[in-house]
Amino acid sequence: MKKILIFVLILTCACSIKHSLTPENFQNKIEDKNFTVKDNTEISDAEFIKKELIALKKEYQIYYYESPTEGKAKSLYEINKSNILNNNKVKKEETNSKNFDKLEATNKNNIYYNVRIGNTSIYVEADIKYKTEIKKILKDIGYF
Repeated sequence: MKKILIFVLILTCACSIKHSLTPENFQNKIEDKNFTVKDNTEISDAEFIKKELIALKKEYQIYYYESPTEGKAKSLYEINKSNILNNNKVKKEETNSKNFDKLEATNKNNIYYNVRIGNTSIYVEADIKYKTEIKKILKDIGYF
């Protein structure tokens, strides 16, 4: 019985580690979903952002950030989280683990996703009517 319990615990811990996408992998996966990708790195804050890509659709945008370190990515996550929570009356769900943080927040008009895996993060702010669509995209690319 102890062997089974230990195996289940190891399996559970191993499955909870998420893997980030490189900028190239993000671009390939998101372009497969009919987004246009723009490199916005030149005008990004170099302290927190090593690479910034914006996936564009007519209805909304998905921001991808690669930070120089995991610590900088955590700081960027916290900045975005603070902006979401301070500027909007939202209901929120948050999940945190060693290499993963996720904030999903909604108000009557908008959906906000702020997700960090390792030294990368994703940020989305869109009309609430796109919640299901965006959530599926984030799941498909491994950021939910």
